[in-house]
Amino acid sequence: MFMLSSNRLKAGVVNRYLWENVLCRKNYSILINIAEFVKKNIFSMHNYNLLQRIIYPLVLFNLKKKYPKLKL
Repeated sequence: MFMLSSNRLKAGVVNRYLWENVLCRKNYSILINIAEFVKKNIFSMHNYNLLQRIIYPLVLFNLKKKYPKLKL
């Protein structure tokens, strides 16, 4: 069984999920609108910040739905 115990791994899971499901759908306007925020908070994006802590349970729920045999 694979356990995500590291906060950086959790941050990476959330970042990847957001990239694949929100940003990668040619929503370049979203990228332009949040570019300044990302630039100011880029270090925070890899340190499991408050936004990622809020989104993480939703990401896990969706990943488990998509991959039922996945154990996180």
